[in-house]
Amino acid sequence: MAPGPPHSRLFGHIKVFGQVAASIPPNTHPQLLYTEIVHLYNLEEIFYLDLWPIGPDMVVITDPRLMGNSSLPKPLPIRPLTAVFMKPMLGEGTMAATNGALWRKIATAVSPAFSMGRVLGMTSIMVDECLLFQEKLDELAVTGDVF
Repeated sequence: MAPGPPHSRLFGHIKVFGQVAASIPPNTHPQLLYTEIVHLYNLEEIFYLDLWPIGPDMVVITDPRLMGNSSLPKPLPIRPLTAVFMKPMLGEGTMAATNGALWRKIATAVSPAFSMGRVLGMTSIMVDECLLFQEKLDELAVTGDVF
């Protein structure tokens, strides 16, 4: 078996995934699940997760030096499952869940908003908002409340 957390022939890594999910606060960003699995099982560089039938199998790369060495197409195509998850939040046909011609059309339409001049012009506003967010996080850290 490839490197990774303990594997079940019947359930793959679903049990591990569930145990880790139960150990972190609810509504936490899913990326934290992978980070916690890495720490819990002392995984390094690259490992395999078998989440069938609840999700796709995946290879998780934790070493930035390995990320450019894959034989995957660039840019990576968006998986159809992404559209299923994104649709309730963003609607159908959003940039985050499309590929090909539709993605290029949307990217062309929004690219002026992300030009260097536009972003630099918004920097002070973003800094102010980040400072407000930091203050709120500091308050929550003192009280222990979850937001």
